[in-house]
Amino acid sequence: MQSKLNNKNNNKLIFFISYSLVLVSTRPFDNRFTYYSKNRGVIIRPGYKIMKHILEIQNNIALITTRLSKTDRFSHAFVTSKISESSIIPLGYVFPIYIQEDSETPERVKKENFKNKFRHFLDVKYNKKFTAEEILGYIYAILYSNIYRDRFYEHLQIDFPKIIFVDNADIFVTLGKLGTDLINSHLVKVVPTININIGKCFSFLDETLKQNSIIEKVFYKKETNELYYNQTSRFINVSKEVYNYTIGSYQTLKSYLTYRKGREMPSKEVEHLEKVIKTIHYTIGIQKK
Repeated sequence: MQSKLNNKNNNKLIFFISYSLVLVSTRPFDNRFTYYSKNRGVIIRPGYKIMKHILEIQNNIALITTRLSKTDRFSHAFVTSKISESSIIPLGYVFPIYIQEDSETPERVKKENFKNKFRHFLDVKYNKKFTAEEILGYIYAILYSNIYRDRFYEHLQIDFPKIIFVDNADIFVTLGKLGTDLINSHLVKVVPTININIGKCFSFLDETLKQNSIIEKVFYKKETNELYYNQTSRFINVSKEVYNYTIGSYQTLKSYLTYRKGREMPSKEVEHLEKVIKTIHYTIGIQKK
C-alpha cells in the first residue's frame, strides 16, 4: 500500500514539475526557466488565456509586436516558441499562429489564429491557400523590411503595424521564404551559413594560466570589432552595426551580457551567443534587401 501511495505521489510530482517549470522568453534571444501556473504566483500576471496556446500546442510560434513605439526607429517585432514576459517587447502583444478552442470533448480543436475574413481575402487574392506558417513568414519579412519601417515610421509609432500584401503571388512566396528563414534564425533553430569566424569567442589565459569565464565588464572595441565580457574573454568580428543592433528597446548583445554580470559564462551560453551574433549579422543583411 505504501509503495502504491509513493508511486502515486511521485507521478503527481513529475507532472507538477513538467508542467510548471518552463522556459520563458524574457528578452530577445534570452530564455530562462521559471515556475509557471495559471494564476498569480512567481509571475504576477501569467496571461494564461494567451500563453496556454504556446504551452499546449506543440511547435507553436507566436509573433510579438506592439501598437505603440516611442523609439527613433521601429524595431518592435520578434517571434518566440516559448511563453514570454510582457517586457520582451515593450508594451508587446503576443499573437500565436495557432490557438486551441475550448471544447466539451476531451480532444481540443487546434485552429489558425486568423479571422475568417482575413483568410478569405488571402485565398481569393492569390487563388491559393497558403499555410499559417507561410503567411507568418511573409508578415515577418515585411516587419523586418527597412523600406517598410522607414515608409510607415509615423504610423508605427501610434498603432499596430499594417501589413501590405503584394499583388504577385510569386513575390509573396519569395518574401515568405525570407521571413521564414528569419523566423527560424530568431528561434535559433537554424544557424545562418556565414563566415564561421563571425562572433567566435576567444579567451586569453590570465596570470594563473586559467581562462576567466566570469562576466565582469562588458565593453566594445570598435577599432578591432571585439566585444569583451571581461579583460581576457571576447567575441571577435562583431561589427559596430551588430553590436548596436536593437530589438524593441534592448541593445541585444549588450543586454544579454549585462543582465548576467557577475555570473560565470558557461560554454553552452558562449555557443548560444556566438549563434546570436551570426543571426544578427544575417538579419541585418536580409533587412537591406
